[in-house]
Amino acid sequence: MKILVVFGSTSDANISSPLAERLSAHADVENIVLSAHRDLEALRRKILTWQGDMIVAGAGLAAALPGVVAAMTPLPVVGMPVGSQFGGIDSFASVAQMPPGVPVLTAGPDNIDAIVAFAAGMKNPTPALMHIVAPSEAVLNSPELAAEIAKVKDTDITAGLAPDAARFNIFLASCIDDVKPEAFGLHVPFVAKADIGNPAKYLELLAMAKKGGLWVGANNLRNAAAAMKRLAAAKTAGLPPMIYEGSVKNVRGVTGKSPYVFEFSDRYSIFDWGQMPDLLDGKGAALAWMADFFFRYLGDAKNWQSWQAPVQLAQLPQLNTLKKHGAAHHALGLMDGMARCLAVEPVDVLRPDSKNVMGKLVWDYSAYNAKPENTLVPLEVIFRFGVPEGSSLLQRTGDAAYCKDIGLDAAPKAGDVFALPVIEFSTKLETSDRYLSYAEAREIAALSAEEFESLRDLTRLCALRLRDVFAGIGVEMWDGKLEFAFDLKGADGLRGFKLVDSIGPDELRLTLDGVHLSKEALRSVYRGGNWYAQIDIAKKLAASRGDKDWKRICTDELGAEPAPLPADVKKQAEMIYGGIARALSEQYGGGTVFADAWDIADVAAGFKTIKKAAA
Repeated sequence: MKILVVFGSTSDANISSPLAERLSAHADVENIVLSAHRDLEALRRKILTWQGDMIVAGAGLAAALPGVVAAMTPLPVVGMPVGSQFGGIDSFASVAQMPPGVPVLTAGPDNIDAIVAFAAGMKNPTPALMHIVAPSEAVLNSPELAAEIAKVKDTDITAGLAPDAARFNIFLASCIDDVKPEAFGLHVPFVAKADIGNPAKYLELLAMAKKGGLWVGANNLRNAAAAMKRLAAAKTAGLPPMIYEGSVKNVRGVTGKSPYVFEFSDRYSIFDWGQMPDLLDGKGAALAWMADFFFRYLGDAKNWQSWQAPVQLAQLPQLNTLKKHGAAHHALGLMDGMARCLAVEPVDVLRPDSKNVMGKLVWDYSAYNAKPENTLVPLEVIFRFGVPEGSSLLQRTGDAAYCKDIGLDAAPKAGDVFALPVIEFSTKLETSDRYLSYAEAREIAALSAEEFESLRDLTRLCALRLRDVFAGIGVEMWDGKLEFAFDLKGADGLRGFKLVDSIGPDELRLTLDGVHLSKEALRSVYRGGNWYAQIDIAKKLAASRGDKDWKRICTDELGAEPAPLPADVKKQAEMIYGGIARALSEQYGGGTVFADAWDIADVAAGFKTIKKAAA
C-alpha cells in the first residue's frame, strides 16, 4: 500500500513527521509540504500524477488543503486537522463539513492514532456494500435517518444495531458513548433536526471525534457512501481505461476528465505506416522522460530570461510573454511509479469528416470556424534550420510560389542552412500528411491573420530554444515538428497557443558528427528498398481513387510490408533514446537518468561502423 502525506506548512512538522513515520509501518509513505493557497498549481500537478492507495492531507486554521485535494483526485482522502487554535475546532469544522460529493474523512485534531489505525485496517479490500450501525432502535427507525438514506444514490445499503463483517460499516453517533474508536469503518455524527441550528452541538461533535475513529460531517451519509466507494476502488487502481491506441503511444483516461495519460510504448512508426515490426526496448520510458523535461524546460520563464534571442526576433510580443510566464503547455508531469506515463490536460479534438468527391478525398474543417478554445490545432507545424540529405523540403522546392510563401528567395539545396528557422505547415488529422500553403493552413484551422503570425513566431522561438538546448549536449538539430492547441482568448480577443503532444527524437531530426540520432536513422535503413518504393505508389493510387486506406493498398495489392530491423541496427536505435535522455539529464537535470544507456558519441560511432560494413 502507498500513502501520500501532504501538509500545508513546515510549521506542522510536529504532526506530519510522526504521522508519516507511524504510517510507514503499514505502507510505503511519501511526505511532502504543499499549500493549497501558496502552491496550488504545484499541488495540482502532484495530486494528478501521484499513484497510490490513499492521501492524508493536513492543515490548520481554515484547513482548505484536504478539501482541495479531494476535489482533484478519485483516491480516498483523509484530512488531519491541526489543532493550532481554539482546540482545533476551526480546522476540524473545515475538514469535516465538506459538501456532498467531495468526501474527506477526518480525525479529531492532531489524532494521529485514528489515522494510523484506519490505515492498518486497509490491508484487506474494502467492500462497496454499506451497512449503517445505529446506536438505538429510536435512531434506526427515525424518519430523519430514513430521509438521509434516501439521499444516497446507487449504493447497496443495509442497517442494524450491530456491525456486519461482510460490509463496510458506517457508525452513527449521537453521543460520545456511541463512538467505537477501535472499529474499522467510518463515523457519522447523527444530529436531530431540532439540534442542527445549535452551535453548541458542534462542540459535542468535536469531543466525539477526539475520542477516535474517522469521520465525515453531520448526517452526511452521502459523503460516507462516496468515501466507501473510493476506498473500495483504491486497491484496484492502475492505469485508467484506454481512449485511443496509437502506433507509438496510447492515450488513457476518462473522456473529457483531467488528467489524460500518455502511455509511451516501445513501438515506433516511420513514413506514416503505423506500428513497425520491432519493439525498441526502453524507448517508451526515455520518450516520456524527455517529453516531461522539454515541457518543463520551455514552460519555465527563467529559461527564457537567461536566453539571448536573435536580434531579428528580440522585439516579438511572444518573447516578452515567454520571459514572463514561460511557454504554455498541457503536461502535468510523469506519473508516479510509471516510467512510461506522462499526465496531461486533455484538449478537444475536432476530427474533420471526409468524403469522396469525383474520385478525390475532400476533408471538412468547418467545425473550426466556431473559433474553439482548448482544442487541438489541426496542423503540424514544421520548423527547419537547414536541408540535410533526405529532407522532404527538397520535394517541394521546385514550386517557386511555395518557396516564396515560406520565406525563401530561391530553392535551397541539400546541405544549406538557415539563419532563422523556416516554418512549414502540414495536416495533422488526415490519414497521411499533406503539406499546405500558408493560406491553406490559415483556412483549415480558421486562424485570423494575427493568430497565424503569433503561431508562426511562437514556433520560431521554441525551435531556437530547443536548438540551443541540444547544442549544449553537442547535438545539432536540423528540423522538427511541434503541435499546439488553441488556448483561451486574451484581452485582445485572440486565442493563444499551448504546446501539446510530445517533444523528443521522434519529432526532431538530430545529428552528431554527421550521424542521425532520430527516426531518420531508421528511415535510412528502409529507403531504397522495395517496401519504401511501394509506399509512394500506394499513396498515389489512394489519392487518385479518393481512398483513405493507402496502407491496405500497399499490403494487399502491392504485397509490400516492412521487414524487421537487423539486430545490430535495432540495438543502436534503442540507445538513441536512452543516450539522449541521459545526456540531457547530466547537462540540465542535476543528475543522471538511464545510466545504462550508451554515451551518444558511442551511439554515433556505432552507426558509422554499421554504415561502413553495409557499404
